[in-house]
Amino acid sequence: MNMAAERRPAIPTLADLLHGYAEAPAIPIHGIASDSRQLERGFLFLACQGMSSHGLDYLDEARAAGVSAVVYDASATKVPNDIDVPLIAIDNLGAKLGEIANRFFGRPSDSLDVIGVTGTNGKTTVAWLIAECSQFLGERCGYLGTLGYGVDDIRNGGGMTTPAAVELQRKLAEFVDQGARFAAVEVSSHALSQGRVDGVSFEAALFTNLTRDHLDYHADMQDYFESKARLFLDFDTNSRIVNIDSEFGAQLAARCGQEVIVVSTNPDRAANGRPFLFVREVIANAEGSDVVFSSSWGDGRVSVPLPGDFNVANATIVLALMLRLGVALGTACDALSQVKAPPGRMQRVLAEGLAVYVDYAHTPNAIDVVLSALRGHCRGELWCVFGCGGDRDAGKRPLMASAVEALADRLVITSDNPRNEDPLEIIDDVVSGLTRPEAATVIEDRAAAIAWAIDNASATDTILIAGKGHELYQQVGTERRPFSDYAVAEAILAVDAKGSSQ
Repeated sequence: MNMAAERRPAIPTLADLLHGYAEAPAIPIHGIASDSRQLERGFLFLACQGMSSHGLDYLDEARAAGVSAVVYDASATKVPNDIDVPLIAIDNLGAKLGEIANRFFGRPSDSLDVIGVTGTNGKTTVAWLIAECSQFLGERCGYLGTLGYGVDDIRNGGGMTTPAAVELQRKLAEFVDQGARFAAVEVSSHALSQGRVDGVSFEAALFTNLTRDHLDYHADMQDYFESKARLFLDFDTNSRIVNIDSEFGAQLAARCGQEVIVVSTNPDRAANGRPFLFVREVIANAEGSDVVFSSSWGDGRVSVPLPGDFNVANATIVLALMLRLGVALGTACDALSQVKAPPGRMQRVLAEGLAVYVDYAHTPNAIDVVLSALRGHCRGELWCVFGCGGDRDAGKRPLMASAVEALADRLVITSDNPRNEDPLEIIDDVVSGLTRPEAATVIEDRAAAIAWAIDNASATDTILIAGKGHELYQQVGTERRPFSDYAVAEAILAVDAKGSSQ
């Protein structure tokens, strides 16, 4: 039997979708969208209040598409009266989108074990490792996050870590239709504060860490933290797993009660009667680390084939999740030992000789963690090619520079995604955080900056290209120009290798 046909009502009605929110006729609804560009005949148009416009501003597009009904945010100051389909007002519609979409798609998260992963750094790697381990264990797992979405093949997700409410429910429904048992979902602070994940039934919530980021959106760090905490405090999850190495992690665990599972890379941490998984010893090797741990499920040793202590922290969260879900300790360790790094997360460019890594690190803490990890594997000088994005928290730009200057031997400052800002003004903000600006090399063109670093590095050096990771574009203004740090570095290394062999 087709799972989708069994799970979903054949054709949901408007009354079904708006039950408890508004009185509505029982007319059939064949699709839903909050973006007027996605509307088709028979759809319900969810006309929300946006940052600079209201969905009702696009009523002509809705009318032309042949929608069956329009539900709009009651905050609208002017309501048209010349549309011949039901036009229904709902207070604070944006906060109800998740549940309306959940109903339309047949409550897909009820048919999945959805694992929500939040935190400043590590979300992508943790979610990716969950999917990788699930595959090893013979279970299908959907991935949804910064890298895109999919069960087997990862497709571009549209640029947001966590998609808008309607798209999120649509993708979860796709996972169910593809026979997935699990879904590993990155949950951003924006998604939590905007209600994008409302309506999702989470099996587990995982917290990695919290460091400075997104203060262009959140009022302060406490506001940022409270948004993250919603996943643990406002959703009825069966499992909560929190890394308590950060102060915010310790705060969150304390608010979650005694059932929370605490993980730590600090052997001196105390479980205080809570379920736990603590790292006791880390032995670095050529590929990553051998990790000795103790836990509420027994003690053991696991090989983590990813470099850096931060990846040990990521792996321990995933290991704790597997043990909590009933996977045998030895089997869980075997699964972790087989994983591969996600694209753009400490991803080595495959070439002979010079070690070049691409990573998404774009916060002061993340750059600190990644450079510290690479220092242990570097035989010569440690290089960092980096910049900062435009239209984002400008306050972190000098902090990024300070972090790189403290840990790298050679600095190359370049453009990232300038968006609507002048790239040179962004670079000036970055340079202002240096104590020795004369020691840094500034090359605005990112491809040229990568080439200069590779061409001037010695064979024993290590280069980190930071900030864009997996991204396949560079955003300049409103234009997304094709660009890949990995592809650019790979091409330069290939040319250099060919030249040296002639």
